[in-house]
Amino acid sequence: MKRNLLIVVLLLSAMRAEYAHAQNEPGKLFDIAENKFTRQYSVELERGNRMEILLTSMADMAYISNLDSIVKEFTNELSLIKDSLLPASLSRRIDYNMDEPLVKKIRIRKNAPRAGYYAFVNGSPALLKVDQDTIVINGRIPADWLRQTKRYKPDSYREYYFCILFYLNDLNDLFAYKDGRLNEKLRIIQQNYNAVWQYRADQRLQLKKYPEISSSTARGYIYPTEAFVLKKSIDIQNYKDHFIPSVSFIPTIIHTGDFIKREFGLGIEAHFLFEKQDSGSIKTRVNLFAGIEYRVTPLIKTQQRVKLYPSVSLAYLVQRKGTSYDRHTFRLGVGSFEFGNFFTRIQPAIYFHDFFKNVTPSLRLLQRF
Repeated sequence: MKRNLLIVVLLLSAMRAEYAHAQNEPGKLFDIAENKFTRQYSVELERGNRMEILLTSMADMAYISNLDSIVKEFTNELSLIKDSLLPASLSRRIDYNMDEPLVKKIRIRKNAPRAGYYAFVNGSPALLKVDQDTIVINGRIPADWLRQTKRYKPDSYREYYFCILFYLNDLNDLFAYKDGRLNEKLRIIQQNYNAVWQYRADQRLQLKKYPEISSSTARGYIYPTEAFVLKKSIDIQNYKDHFIPSVSFIPTIIHTGDFIKREFGLGIEAHFLFEKQDSGSIKTRVNLFAGIEYRVTPLIKTQQRVKLYPSVSLAYLVQRKGTSYDRHTFRLGVGSFEFGNFFTRIQPAIYFHDFFKNVTPSLRLLQRF
């Protein structure tokens, strides 16, 4: 007991400097920067209540999978300071930070309504509550847990966070959710986040089999401002009297802002041609194209599943094998049709050489993976 007390005293002493540092930034001890999260899911509960989950990585879902236990711990500690809670008629926000396993931090704030709302029952006035209560449970995932899972790099142990938000008609509604239903919602997200998503009337996306779970994008992604990805695809296109399969590898820089995604990539394509020889045998020829690609895509989703997006790509034949392709061949693609979750694309293109000589129209089908 004495040792545990000593540990708490030491932790509080260590935190004293952090508190002093944050005097002019009261949110520093409780709020987590939005850029720490890459996934977000919203879960509709009954009577208009709602829960939101934000994670740094989808693998972090395992850490909060026993959400009932986290909520129970929060409500137990909240009950110890229930006399400090604001009147139920006011909208309350309670932040519960779990950065330190032995020392939790709670912040209680009120949001006074701009106007007073009353109901009269048998001539007696009663103050109405029109705004929901907000509960925010967040924290950094402990390095010990990350180390045990063996799925994280040691130099990034302090970079993983979680945030659980509840929007409730009344704070006491949370006490009714310690019956396993929250754990079940997390299990559904874990097992189905890669399943089929469909649009709702409010332009958000929801899981087709579980419409109570939604997000602003399919699979719950939160788009980063800057990213670098390797785009890979299997393609097929027509060229003259051939249908030519190919594979593409395009390192791409992605910038997002103002709900627009801009992509710039430099890549290589391997085209596989099957030419018949004089002897009657079939010879496989591999031709290599190097090219650039620039695309602009709106991030605001609409209910249309097929859209025409601006896209320009230019590729040049850098390694010619066989006689099917002319020397110094270029391919220019403009525009693209995208389907489903934007992994399948059709792009009209033209092949030419020597400043648009012998122009050959083409249609490319690309399947990203």
